[in-house]
Amino acid sequence: MSQRDYTAEILGMEEIEVEEVYQNGGEMRIRFRKRRTQTACPACGTETDRVHDYHTNVLRDIPISGKVTRLEYRRRRYVCPCCKKRFLESFAYAGKHQRTTGRLALYGLELARERRSGKSIAAELGVSASSVNRWLGYLPRGKPAHLPRVLSIDEFKGNANGERFQCVLTA
Repeated sequence: MSQRDYTAEILGMEEIEVEEVYQNGGEMRIRFRKRRTQTACPACGTETDRVHDYHTNVLRDIPISGKVTRLEYRRRRYVCPCCKKRFLESFAYAGKHQRTTGRLALYGLELARERRSGKSIAAELGVSASSVNRWLGYLPRGKPAHLPRVLSIDEFKGNANGERFQCVLTA
């Protein structure tokens, strides 16, 4: 088994072919592509393996060995011989127009479960704080069993963790 096969196995993506792994300071980049297969045209359903061109997507992924990891995915764009429609091959690890893998979002949610701030999670994973907030929005929220009759809100100036203002909610 070659080094490339081990890298694909570590990533949990056995259907890919790793082309290159390189490191630049605190960042690790893994360039890969999926193995070529017959793909059905989304318009007419005809099976094809005719490649029109390639497009490289850079995806953020979970850290490896404490380094920010970027996946460079050489994605094929197929052309249908029947209806001439061009379409991208599917990739299960990142949604359409996504720049992060789903497992990075899950890892970020695990870090949030440790009561860490969104800003510190974003800094560690190399994403924006708004991305972390968006991931938190994906979590299901249940309704509380009962609401308190009285809710007290108090804000005050303080100096906890470098923040200037705090808020206390009591029921």
